[in-house]
Amino acid sequence: MTDNKCLKLKGHELEYVDFVKPSITEQSEVMIKVMRAGICGTDIHILEGIYPANQGVIMGHECVGEVVGLGSEVTSLRLGELVVVNPHGECRDCFYCFRNCPHFCVKKALDSSLGTRRHGAFAPLTIAPSESCYVLPEGMSLEDAILVEPCSCVMHAIDQASPITQDQDILVMGAGITGLLATILLARRNIRYITVMEVSDHRRETVEKMKFPNVRAVHPNQLNNELEAHKGDPTYGFDRVFDFTGAVPAIQAGFDSMRKKGKLVLFGVVEKDAEAKLHLHDLLLKEVEVTGSLTNPAGLQPALEAIQELSRKKLLDMDFIDAKIFSLSEYKDALVKLKTRELTKVIFDLTK
Repeated sequence: MTDNKCLKLKGHELEYVDFVKPSITEQSEVMIKVMRAGICGTDIHILEGIYPANQGVIMGHECVGEVVGLGSEVTSLRLGELVVVNPHGECRDCFYCFRNCPHFCVKKALDSSLGTRRHGAFAPLTIAPSESCYVLPEGMSLEDAILVEPCSCVMHAIDQASPITQDQDILVMGAGITGLLATILLARRNIRYITVMEVSDHRRETVEKMKFPNVRAVHPNQLNNELEAHKGDPTYGFDRVFDFTGAVPAIQAGFDSMRKKGKLVLFGVVEKDAEAKLHLHDLLLKEVEVTGSLTNPAGLQPALEAIQELSRKKLLDMDFIDAKIFSLSEYKDALVKLKTRELTKVIFDLTK
């Protein structure tokens, strides 16, 4: 088991330091013994200085573990239950919460998120609001459970692109874990044609080995050549485009590749001052739409059910999605493999 250590944010690096056991301070909170924690693309962006987080915070917002402590007001959970945690808070009482947009909550939301603003899951224990904890279905593995939170965010992105119909052509840009989850979820809908654009040879191979008949993986250069070859054809392009890269050139290419009535959904984290040329002429005459997708306003329950179904279909095996388990002390090696795209997902086992 992890020897009383945790990973804290120091500058633009993770620091492996001694862990001080936390206490429940709000009686609606629970203490969780962390069993699995995932590194997310957002964590990488935090270390790059692109996404905000408090210095000194214990990072890690993808958390699965066992309830080992209960505040006096907690009635929805029991000691010993296995839970997955929604890292984002909501007050249920503000302007946006009343409008069913808890991810924009003016009192909590991102400003109190696990692993960025309050201590997270890269530690033996963490504290979370009881209402943010979802009990795992019987038989769900810890590895599958750690995919619930990113899946919930991807499902919101897909909702942002609605309506999605089987006769559409879809472009997914980026084949990290969120791009892969989007590809799997969309392929299960029997969408006519899904193109995954990815610069990494290894990640394109990961997409191809999934062997979905309606999915292909291409290098950005290949996509650009295809777009150039069909220039002037008003019927060529994509009905829905999802960006999971946060890279301005990809976003620009995605916008330019849309058909009339197309929708572009921005999911990948972009730098604060990032700009792209979105031609207003196209917005007007092609009636295309551009929207963002932030976290998971529907919570984790829909994603729990989706992950359970994908697991039954053997679509989340570690080799299938190119994921690997590390101990917390192996964090440096884990980060390298994620940054160099050798893996699509890194999971910490905190029981080692």
